[in-house]
Amino acid sequence: RADGPVKELNTLAAAFNAAQDKLEGQLERERDFTRSAAHELKTPLAVLRAHAESLREDIDPQKREEYLDVVLEESDRMAALVGSLLELSRLEAGLPLNVEVLELSALAEEAFDRLALPLAQKHIALSQTLEETWLAGDREKLREQASDSASQYKVVKAKIDKSLGDT
Repeated sequence: RADGPVKELNTLAAAFNAAQDKLEGQLERERDFTRSAAHELKTPLAVLRAHAESLREDIDPQKREEYLDVVLEESDRMAALVGSLLELSRLEAGLPLNVEVLELSALAEEAFDRLALPLAQKHIALSQTLEETWLAGDREKLREQASDSASQYKVVKAKIDKSLGDT
């Protein structure tokens, strides 16, 4: 059997080449992700810097409040991005989500209860109509997503009516 070792070497070389191609693809995705994350952080940092520099000047108190709001919003945006990066790292490391069966209306009510004060400060009224709805998911990720979604809107006066279910 003269071709036995040659065939084994060819199989081994093909497996090695496939592994190398896969690794190169993973490295390219990682480089793309790093560039994207750097870009996503660069914009809020520039906004923060511009507003912080403006706050050093003698400006109208109303403008000062607006600038401080922007600084806080951009800080929150960067914190959310860093949190997402950490979560992605956790998932890529193979750490599982904490999936459990959840009652969605109770989770939504929890998330909005935590936002009651910030919403009231923005003169936003919240009414709710919730029906029992069950799903499987990560409680903390779903709660975070609901809070992020609700708090991303900058409104002076509004009324939010949240409904869940067929009503």
